[in-house]
Parts: sequence; C-alpha cells; structure tokens
Amino acid sequence: MGIHCLPRELRDEIYCHYLREHDGYAYMPRTHRLRCMNGLPINFSLMYTCKLFATEMQALPLKVNTVTFQTFLAGGEHPTSSDEWTSWSRAGRYDFLLDRLDFIREEAFAAAASVFGRDPLH
Repeated sequence: MGIHCLPRELRDEIYCHYLREHDGYAYMPRTHRLRCMNGLPINFSLMYTCKLFATEMQALPLKVNTVTFQTFLAGGEHPTSSDEWTSWSRAGRYDFLLDRLDFIREEAFAAAASVFGRDPLH
C-alpha cells in the first residue's frame, strides 16, 4: 500500500510535515531564489516522484513556511565597497544614490546654517 492509496486529508498532513522547515525559507537576493534558512536548497524530491504529488503539493511549500527577505548588505557595509553593488539593478543603484545625495544635501545645509546663522540673507 503506497502513499497514493491514503485519503487526501492524510496525504496533505504528510506533505505539510515533509515540507515544513523549522525556520522557514529565506529569499536570497544574489540568486533571486528561495532557500532553507540554513542556506540549503529546498527539498522537493517528494514532489518530483509523480504527477499526483506534484499537483497536490504545488502551493504547500509557501503555505507551511514563512519566507524571510534579507537585504543585500549586513552590518552597515557600504554597497560600493563590495561586489553586492554590481548585483543591484540599475534602478536600485539609482535609488540608493538619490538617498545618499539627499542626505549629503541635508548635511551641507545644516553645516551652512551653523556657520552663517539661520537667515541666509544676512
């Protein structure tokens, strides 16, 4: 008697138990893929055994696991000092540079105000 002979509800419980990862999944920005939180690939072997299992398990991995999205950089590392900068999209780099430019402008205005006072006309 194989698993395919069991009632659907029981098969669903087996699928959920098989797919559930203790810490869930993590999105890896460099590869644009989901992995187990420990960095190992997600095990879909049972899904690949037959069409029935593939169909029944299709949406379960994301239903039974949390997905954590992490940023490219850890610990305040500056993106231009790492190879992460090259993996950002052009829009991502542009957005980052605009944010930096706004920050530098604010710092410049604050420095000018402390030197020249609050009224720029005097």
